[in-house]
Amino acid sequence: MATLELKTVMTIDPHPNKTAVTPDSPASGTSVQTVQDVRTGNPLGPVLWLLAIAAWLIALLAPQFLAAYWPLAASNRLVMVGTIIGLVVLGILLILPTYTGKQLVNLFREAPTELRRITWPTKSDTLSSTWITLILLAILSLILYAMDQFFAMLVGWFIAR
Repeated sequence: MATLELKTVMTIDPHPNKTAVTPDSPASGTSVQTVQDVRTGNPLGPVLWLLAIAAWLIALLAPQFLAAYWPLAASNRLVMVGTIIGLVVLGILLILPTYTGKQLVNLFREAPTELRRITWPTKSDTLSSTWITLILLAILSLILYAMDQFFAMLVGWFIAR
């Protein structure tokens, strides 16, 4: 489970001669103690994200340009596919130490627990919902077809005049 570290940040009053303001008696124009959300993670997070995005872009463009610059990739499709998969995995590994990467890992860890808590519909509920959807789809399709025919006739009438 992810923990969020909260740090207390005190603001300094630029006018020290004024009376102190407590949280119980707020005054306008004076600041009191505030709580600020501080995301703790790798300080190199933005750099890692840029490197990961670069790896993904190279993986995206690899089929077009890699064969022209690397003769082994041009002659062997397995090398090309392995390079693309390797670059995608490298991008994923680069974001794992970041704050967002840690949240993503926690999401995948908690997903099975959340899936066990779901109350899945019964077979009869699923069938009745499916039939309702199909009937409404048929009705709306007929309405849309009728409107299309009407407007086609109307446009044809205006063009014929």
